Amino acid sequence: MPLGTMDRVTAPDSKALEIFYNKYETIKVSPKNESEFIKDLLEINPNIEVVF
Repeated sequence: MPLGTMDRVTAPDSKALEIFYNKYETIKVSPKNESEFIKDLLEINPNIEVVF
């Protein structure tokens, strides 16, 4: 893809959170409120390891 043609959906986001799951799976998300998102995830599963 030529430089400059990436839209918001396909452009890499340097502030995105990368979530690792299973052995080799990842997903990147960009929540509006990062700390609230992490807090909510930890309420669902307190065994999640958060690395900054």
